[in-house]
Amino acid sequence: MDRNKSLMSRLLDAGFHTDELGHHYSDLYIPATPLADAVINEWLKDNGWKRELFVTEFSDRVTGNRMYDVPFQYDPFWVFLRREDKPCAGKKESSAGEKSQVPDIL
Repeated sequence: MDRNKSLMSRLLDAGFHTDELGHHYSDLYIPATPLADAVINEWLKDNGWKRELFVTEFSDRVTGNRMYDVPFQYDPFWVFLRREDKPCAGKKESSAGEKSQVPDIL
């Protein structure tokens, strides 16, 4: 496995679909499955990190399923921040009624 590959990329390569993964800003939400455990553990090992510092667990309010929350691992958030033409995230509705163009990923 490419040690420089992000956790999200590794999960997608392992067979997860983007619609199975959730997020809140840059935090990645992953269904707690044996496959997810294997991918997360390999990613942690490759980087020399401890699980308790990077992965927390919660129950999804809608399904009740166990999920993992891994901060800063939702790749599209970082791609968006690197864009040069991105709209201002703090932009409010203008007096003319024009709304902000902030994408759904945020």
